[in-house]
Amino acid sequence: MRPRPHLTIRQKINLCLFITLAVALGIALLIHGKSRQISSDLQDASTHFQTIIALASNIHHDFEEASTYLMEHAIDGSEASREAFLAKTRAIDNELQLIRAKEIAAFAPYLDKISAGNRRLSQQLALLQAPSEATRLSDNIRRIRAEIRPLIDELDGLGEQFLQIAWENQTGQMETMLLATRRTALLFALIIICGAIAVVLANFLINRNILRRVEQVVHAMEGMASGTGQLSHRLDDGGGDEVSRLCRAFNKFADKIQKVIDMVMASSSVLAKEASHMSVASGKA
Repeated sequence: MRPRPHLTIRQKINLCLFITLAVALGIALLIHGKSRQISSDLQDASTHFQTIIALASNIHHDFEEASTYLMEHAIDGSEASREAFLAKTRAIDNELQLIRAKEIAAFAPYLDKISAGNRRLSQQLALLQAPSEATRLSDNIRRIRAEIRPLIDELDGLGEQFLQIAWENQTGQMETMLLATRRTALLFALIIICGAIAVVLANFLINRNILRRVEQVVHAMEGMASGTGQLSHRLDDGGGDEVSRLCRAFNKFADKIQKVIDMVMASSSVLAKEASHMSVASGKA
């Protein structure tokens, strides 16, 4: 079986430093990427918001101007007022198409009503008579009062409602985006805290392992120095780091000391026996 490689203290410290840098770099890259995404999303949402509100405001404004041109044409019958009215109705159709392209479901009922109202307003132009005679002018004025003015008021109300709905809808979306941004910021904070805890824990475990083994060596050396330690006690020298080498050196030193003491004790026993024999021999003499 292939032996498992062991790390030196320097390698363990470098590994701990590498883990710290890797975690910090990973968190920094994550925050950078998310920050760019959030910034882009907020910018897109802001542009979208401004576009929708501008289009809704333009529709409301164009209806007012189209109504003015239509009534001017009903009174004076000028070609300029007629062309200006048609230009405004076409502008309203284009603005409605641009808003429909956004595919916002909440706007669909209002867009349908505004589009239908714009067609009805355009139809009123064909019903107007050239005001060259007093009776025709009178008919046009009655039509303005009976049909055109109520239609204009209806479209004006629709324009205001749509502008209000567009404002509320886009404001709600912006609030949702800001809420998501706050949640993302909270997530970043949690990731940073978890990363910091992981780094501190890794440092603690590595340092505790090193310090615990060093303390064992110190305790054994102090016991040997004070004479209270057991020479038969050996330290765990498994591993390839500096502490393991220190433990092996201590074990070899303890082996030699024990051998020396064993030799001294053996020599003392032999001397004691020889002294006893000499004492007995001298007594007999």
